[in-house]
Amino acid sequence: IIGTPALASQPSLSRFFKRFDQTSIQQLEQANQDLLDKVHKFRDSKALIFDLDSTHSDTYGHQESAA
Repeated sequence: IIGTPALASQPSLSRFFKRFDQTSIQQLEQANQDLLDKVHKFRDSKALIFDLDSTHSDTYGHQESAA
């Protein structure tokens, strides 16, 4: 669409990831929560359903929170 094979070079991505810290994560979490709140308000949500079950899915490698 934009006529380039990549949006950013590897050095640019490395600099971005190096600057990404706990504050950045908290800001993204807050932005996500704000968007979710807007969706729920728009949909006029009245209930939230949690689907809990004991389904076990095997994971391989060293995946975080695999349990």
